[in-house]
Amino acid sequence: MLATALLLLPLPGAAAQEPPAGEPARIAAGGAEVRAFPKDTVVVVERLEPGTPVRILEERPPWARVAVPGGLPAWIHGDYFEFRENGRGRVRGTHVRIRPLPSTASESHPLGQYRDGAELQVLGRDGDWVRVLAPESAGGWVLLVQLQRGAGEGLSWEEAAARRRGAWRTRGRQEEARARAAVRHAEAPPPAPPLPETAVAAALEGARRALQAAPAEREAARRALAAVVLGAASPQSVVEALELLEALDRD
Repeated sequence: MLATALLLLPLPGAAAQEPPAGEPARIAAGGAEVRAFPKDTVVVVERLEPGTPVRILEERPPWARVAVPGGLPAWIHGDYFEFRENGRGRVRGTHVRIRPLPSTASESHPLGQYRDGAELQVLGRDGDWVRVLAPESAGGWVLLVQLQRGAGEGLSWEEAAARRRGAWRTRGRQEEARARAAVRHAEAPPPAPPLPETAVAAALEGARRALQAAPAEREAARRALAAVVLGAASPQSVVEALELLEALDRD
């Protein structure tokens, strides 16, 4: 049976840690798609950039299971999760499965299992499911041809982990911002993404000017900001647009 049953330890805090045991390697040119199971028809869990450091945990040619700095995004059912402070939570129950999709369907093959009390960073929610950042020890499958063996040159494990965790936090804020804007400004149809950078800049500048205008004159700025939140490619622009929307509503 190809499935690997993983029993994952609790996620450590923000302190730096050593990479998981395994042969050092880096993602080759062209990047790599990480999957929950060594089969190319299985859903992609994450896409890694060229040069990302990994650790080879297991080989089943033409596949290898690798640990990824910062961990992998995964889903856990809310019935088995308890929210805590600072965007974190912990597992309730034993042998609780984590999955690449918020579903128990066959295409959402488990990445592994958690012990009771395992502490995890929360990335978001979808109905009854909670998106979390799985520990580095979870691992995922990539094709061997997408790896370059050896430590090589580039970001250290700690640097890559910090960058990936930061990217997931930013992505989570962007998704939240889009959802909030879609609800609050449903009458503004989303543009075909990505919105041109010139349009994003114009909308943000117009909103800054609108803060000095009378409340009745701010509706056009609100609509333009809603378009930015729904269609901008830059997470920073999305967050800034949401903050300006809140300022326009408040002042």
